[in-house]
Amino acid sequence: MKGWPGNKTWVDTSRLTQRWLGLEYYLYLLFNSQPDLYTNFIKELTNAYNNPEEITADLVTHITSKGFDDSRQLSSAVTAFKWEVPQNYYDDGSWNLDWPTVPAQVALLLQFVTRTPEYQLM
Repeated sequence: MKGWPGNKTWVDTSRLTQRWLGLEYYLYLLFNSQPDLYTNFIKELTNAYNNPEEITADLVTHITSKGFDDSRQLSSAVTAFKWEVPQNYYDDGSWNLDWPTVPAQVALLLQFVTRTPEYQLM
């Protein structure tokens, strides 16, 4: 069986925007209806209970199958995941996957990853 016959020919601003918006809408619906799904998903995906860099790398690798080639892109993903949680909570180790902000953080990270070429063109 062969893969997608159109290769990258489907990529244009209209279709790409539609895919982004469709995925964001789905992520939003899940977040509003079952936010615990995001927490359960990330807890099953990683063993890094309070390390946002490892958590982000594990999710990116899982979703894209190879991760990001560019370390700056991974750094941007970590920033998206950390969201509005003050850095001192990460620095002193008090932040972890049991925090109430985790569902929103995972949703934002998924939104970030689904907008990358690594996700869209895998």
